[in-house]
Amino acid sequence: MKALTYHGPGRRTWGEVPDAAVRDPEDAVVRADAVTICGTDLHILKGDVPGVADGRVLGHEAVGTVTETGPGTRTVQAGDRRFGLDEMQEAYDVFADAGGNDALKVALFRT
Repeated sequence: MKALTYHGPGRRTWGEVPDAAVRDPEDAVVRADAVTICGTDLHILKGDVPGVADGRVLGHEAVGTVTETGPGTRTVQAGDRRFGLDEMQEAYDVFADAGGNDALKVALFRT
């Protein structure tokens, strides 16, 4: 899937990244139906957040549809529409855990 990725201050690319996947029993994968970048992403692009690794996927503010769930999910199922996926610290945590290159170009959240 396509994603906007960071490659240093002022440098970004729009390109292919690996698909998200359920990794833990409580995970759900949400196909982003609409996504945008936020103020934090703009600070990252400007170079104000030096800890951000090359290849970091930007644009965590989204609405979408659940496409897959782990066996431990309790509150969502495939086909559910999710709104308000904005400002999800979990999305940034997952990006950071993946070294910034595991392309969660959709929101992966714990249920």
